[in-house]
Amino acid sequence: MKKNTAISLALLLLLSGCKDATAALKDASSTVMKVGTQTVTKGDIYTIMNTYAGASQVVSDATKKITAIEVEVTDEMRESAESSLNMYKTIYGDSFASYLENAGMTEESYIEDYLIPGLQADALTDKYIEESFDALVERYHPVKATVLQFTSLDNANAALSALKDGTMTPEEAAEEYESATSGTPEIITIENNTYDVMALALIRSATKDDGWSSVTSQTSGEVYVIRVEENDASAMKDEVTSTFGSVADIDDQTTAHYFEKYGFRVYDIDLYNALKESNPGILTQEVPISAQ
Repeated sequence: MKKNTAISLALLLLLSGCKDATAALKDASSTVMKVGTQTVTKGDIYTIMNTYAGASQVVSDATKKITAIEVEVTDEMRESAESSLNMYKTIYGDSFASYLENAGMTEESYIEDYLIPGLQADALTDKYIEESFDALVERYHPVKATVLQFTSLDNANAALSALKDGTMTPEEAAEEYESATSGTPEIITIENNTYDVMALALIRSATKDDGWSSVTSQTSGEVYVIRVEENDASAMKDEVTSTFGSVADIDDQTTAHYFEKYGFRVYDIDLYNALKESNPGILTQEVPISAQ
């Protein structure tokens, strides 16, 4: 499938018969059901569905088409999908079978239409991170550091002394002196808002040759004992990549990148406005495109 047509197909599945940049069903007046004197038409159902789920459904369908092109389905993905299906069957039993039946799905279609596309979407983020690693490092400045957080200055000083002379490991010092953190090294990016600004400033300015240092929060009075373990992202690429995978903003960047790559366009003003509110990053056009 040519890349410039991939997303257009996703939209055409939902939008039929455009006029004045507004989608309309050709057979909108067709009756679906009657309740007493009330008639429900296809147009009524379309309006409700488009209002409540149109934007999310378009994003979901377009993402499936993109991942089908960008990400190969591997044996590991199929094994993972099968494992997830078996887990759901074990946990939910008959209620899961009823869910599939009510949704008009078989176990196979659930795997193919939901579980595997979800795994492909995860892999798409991984692919974006791999391709954009240097730019993401420049933006998020990942640093690996060990941070011990104390409410007591005496405990912080005792821990710092034990760490500097090597009589305790970070984990031991954290437990012995009642640190709020475990003493396990972690990757910290500029997105981190767990620690005080003073602690983050120390992490940003220190190097792994500086050893253990301490800093006190000017607002809470908490004391942080910190050692930078590594600030060369290429030396800890796997760990940094894993951390990037949990940054929500990078998920958004992935979607925006590939939607732009495949020429995502919207031909309906209501859908455009809904996407502008919920997913503005995927809209590369200024206004909806009028039907030709």
